[in-house]
Amino acid sequence: MKINCNNSGIVTKLRFKKSLFLIILFMYHSSFLMATVRYVKQDAVGNNNGNSWFDAYTDLQDAIDVSVINDTIWVAAGTYLPKDAPDGTISTGVLDRNNAFHLHTNMKIYGGFSGTETLLSERDWTSNLTLLSGDFANNDVVTGGGAELSFMGNDENAYHVIITADLTPDALLDGFTISGGNANDLQDGYITYVFKRLYKYDGGGMYNAYSSPTITNLTFTSNSVYNTGGGMYNSPSSSPVIMNSTFISNSADFGGGAMLNSYSNSTSIVNSTFISNSAVVGGAVLNFSSSSRFIANSSFNSNYAHLNGGAIYHTPNSNLTIINSTFVSNLANSQGGGIFLSHSSIQSIINSIFILNSADSGGGIFNRNSPTIFNATFASNSANSGGAIYNEFYAHPKIYNSIFWSNFQSGSANFQGSDILNSNNSLPTVEHCITQENSIYSTGTGIINNQEPKFEDAANLNFKLKCTSPAINQGTLSGAPKEDIRAFDRAGNPDIGAYEFGESEPLIIERNIENGMNPKYVGMPSISTEWPILNTNNSIFKARNFILLKSGFSVAPTNGEATVFRAEIGNGGCP
Repeated sequence: MKINCNNSGIVTKLRFKKSLFLIILFMYHSSFLMATVRYVKQDAVGNNNGNSWFDAYTDLQDAIDVSVINDTIWVAAGTYLPKDAPDGTISTGVLDRNNAFHLHTNMKIYGGFSGTETLLSERDWTSNLTLLSGDFANNDVVTGGGAELSFMGNDENAYHVIITADLTPDALLDGFTISGGNANDLQDGYITYVFKRLYKYDGGGMYNAYSSPTITNLTFTSNSVYNTGGGMYNSPSSSPVIMNSTFISNSADFGGGAMLNSYSNSTSIVNSTFISNSAVVGGAVLNFSSSSRFIANSSFNSNYAHLNGGAIYHTPNSNLTIINSTFVSNLANSQGGGIFLSHSSIQSIINSIFILNSADSGGGIFNRNSPTIFNATFASNSANSGGAIYNEFYAHPKIYNSIFWSNFQSGSANFQGSDILNSNNSLPTVEHCITQENSIYSTGTGIINNQEPKFEDAANLNFKLKCTSPAINQGTLSGAPKEDIRAFDRAGNPDIGAYEFGESEPLIIERNIENGMNPKYVGMPSISTEWPILNTNNSIFKARNFILLKSGFSVAPTNGEATVFRAEIGNGGCP
């Protein structure tokens, strides 16, 4: 572009436009830099305007109502009850069951402060319990867990403890316990918030309506519903990201004791724990169709389904990926003690462990689909049909690099079907696996049949491999995950099972190896020491990458007493 510098009008216009652009750009960035921090403390005695801990609001909703996009709210330890109903719903007072904490503007809300902090990094949310409670009378009695979970005294509780609408992942809720929601009303049907209907029989703890907030460091406990999503209900088009959170002792009379993921959403669950939740289907999680769900580094323990899916019930036409997760002691009275997988969807289960789960059919997994299962460990699951996995209705799962050991069908570990049982024209692919005595899959590509996998300590749920395990280096490399359940590199041919042999952390020896200790350090990525090996030792160091013997290290026999020291670099196996 050529500009005539003598034309002052054109130059002036260009300068004006440039200046205007810079002003707008400055204002845009300033809106982020000037985001307000508001304070909430239930016993604050100042002006209660939220400007400091002394002048903090005493009610969380007051802080939410005056906050704008990107504002931050800090909440001190204490118990906070919802005192107002969502906009669009009339509240009759502070004890109205329609009351709920509610927000539809992206902001960041942090609990877990003592009430003196000046930096977010000073917060200790594990010590400073910040409870959002729907228990107006403070009289809930919750007993048992899983199949024995029972609620009393919660008839007056709020239907929902917290409601969100129209949020994006920029919204954050971090460091709270959410408890005492009881969504059990079928007569009035729903409440209204920002032109959305929220049903009073779903989402006792948290109800996300077309909303996808980031949920971090939260505990959902002792919430209940008549229908679905005891701890959390995610409506259609809601895709929250849930990290480092715990769901314990939540209940649904129909599905998803801890969580319901409705149609057309893509919920992600990472580093989270589900314990002792209960429902008719999906004791912990119920996933509806037309969606994709991702679960990683999470654990499901002692959840219960009166019918199907002790931990997870996954409905047709939706995708599911499970990575590096554990399913322990979940129970379904009918199908799928750990997981119930329905048909016509893409499902992957990688580096995961199924232990002590039970059902009538499919102690670990009841499967009507064709998932890919890579490097899983199935041990001590039980069912009347299919101790570890039951496949039916043209199911064609592909199972690689997995261990099946000590699973029980009708009380026996050596029946055909104690590990995998098929019906109705199901035809799995099972390769490079350890299978049980009399297994349907006693032969085949890479099959190791009826050889104990030699776990380190199965009785105490330690399913790492001993150096003598036949699983070491016997998996197929094609398609295998590059890391194990601990994010530990799988080198060369992978081992069979969720764990690669060896330790994930380097070993640093920080003291003498005393007389007669005879240590055998095997499977570490590296070993380093600057301390001596004393007399009468037979010492073996074996590491995958390197052994570093620093100044101060010595092998020092005296008086003719023999000491042997051996160092090796290598993968797997015993020294």
